[in-house]
Amino acid sequence: MKIKVIHTTDSKLADELTEQACLHGAEKQGGKAQEKLNDGLQHFAQQVGIICALEHGHKIPPREAYHQIKALFKELKGLKRSAYPKKNEAS
Repeated sequence: MKIKVIHTTDSKLADELTEQACLHGAEKQGGKAQEKLNDGLQHFAQQVGIICALEHGHKIPPREAYHQIKALFKELKGLKRSAYPKKNEAS
């Protein structure tokens, strides 16, 4: 990514550019958490597919499939909470 240096005497423009740079930095930090959540969603979907196939093929009982999927969902919720903490937890 190229950074263009702008020299300006207009304080309003300078403030706007500074705000945009700060927002971009926040998006970048949040991007890693978002990537982790996306990876977690993909893993969840793959595992649920496998569990459903095993249950459908009578390799595991329905109750076992339910408990495995419930545990995976609990992990996914933890990833979501770490990616998007509540405002009162973020401080």
